[in-house]
Amino acid sequence: MNIGIVALLILVAVIAIGFFRKLNVGVLAMAAAVILGYVSGDYTTKEIVAGYSSSLFITLFGLTLLFGIITTNGCLEQVMRRLINVFGKMVWMVPVILFLSAWCVSALAGGFAGLAFICGITIPVIHATGYDPLMLMIIGNAGAQAGRYTRVSPDGNIVLNLLAKQEIDGGLMSLTINMTIAMFIIASLAFVFFRGYRTKKTGTVRLEIEPLSPKQWVALGGLVVMIICIMALGLDSGLVALTVSVCLIAAGVIDEKTAFHSVPWNTIIMVTGVGVLMNMVITSGGIEILTKVIAAFTNSVTASGASLHDGGRYVLVFLHTGSGGADPDSNGGGTGGGDRRKSYPDMAC
Repeated sequence: MNIGIVALLILVAVIAIGFFRKLNVGVLAMAAAVILGYVSGDYTTKEIVAGYSSSLFITLFGLTLLFGIITTNGCLEQVMRRLINVFGKMVWMVPVILFLSAWCVSALAGGFAGLAFICGITIPVIHATGYDPLMLMIIGNAGAQAGRYTRVSPDGNIVLNLLAKQEIDGGLMSLTINMTIAMFIIASLAFVFFRGYRTKKTGTVRLEIEPLSPKQWVALGGLVVMIICIMALGLDSGLVALTVSVCLIAAGVIDEKTAFHSVPWNTIIMVTGVGVLMNMVITSGGIEILTKVIAAFTNSVTASGASLHDGGRYVLVFLHTGSGGADPDSNGGGTGGGDRRKSYPDMAC
């Protein structure tokens, strides 16, 4: 049997086992890649390991470590709570403020941090304003989703890493703008559907705040330094975040054990581990085989549906990270031309 087909079947099996057995798909994918590579005899140890993206690991580790420190420290949440309180008497502005504050947190710390922030502040806002709880949660979640793909956030850097490997520049800005527009429309529809305009605009939003401690000021300073280094100086986000994290730990902002405990190791292993097996799927021609099969059943009527089905090859990344990847076919993967053993670790992820 063609090794490309075998690699595809193994990938499907790995996803299914991980889903039903609740196991880390990245670990399963790496083990499957080792077995496939050695049993088939088509891959050396070096070629198997080449599928693991060290650059993506550094980016994810550095950013998640820093924002784990920021989140645990509580400085960013306290700042956002203060900003919300500034507009506390303008109850009619609450949905807008909630959307924008979630956008800002996600833009800095990633989508998961934005969602966690929304969950923490929505309840007291609901009690103070009388807005529908589900409406505010939808609006807050839409804001968190809209702002997650910036050059600073971990989510945006996953996409940026993929785009850079295919020599595509400027993709994050258009992605962020389009996501913001789309999520704003969803938030607006939720506001209309739940008749937020009929809510009695009484009361004052007053979230509980605490004075910023010296450690929180230092953490905020580290965050500002990172943003300047990435946005103004154009330095690598993962390396800068890792350096700032080490400085914050050394300064006593947080102890090392707590800092490392805040890193989502399961997610990092999943994202980078799947790349090892996906590299084999791509270099063995598995993606090209899948594309040809779909193309055989595609015509002018079914093209849209087939394209949607073809997008299912990225379902693993979307389900586990919320970040899509660039099309591997566009960079010469597969058997039709060139060396099939060329490594695509970042693109595969």
